[in-house]
Amino acid sequence: MIEFHDSINSVDYIIDLKDISNIERRFQSSRENESIYDVKFTFKSGKVVEMSLSDSDVARLSSAVTSG
Repeated sequence: MIEFHDSINSVDYIIDLKDISNIERRFQSSRENESIYDVKFTFKSGKVVEMSLSDSDVARLSSAVTSG
């Protein structure tokens, strides 16, 4: 399980990576010293969740995916 805060939409998500079938990441923008990425999670059930994540959240996601 990993928790994210979608800073653009002010929504918190808790996602079990075992339920994910695909993750796509696209650069969205930079503000100040931080980049924002659009991330699309496709669940094994077919549900799709899109969110905007910061550099630090993308780094945590990458770490969780490679270790998990």
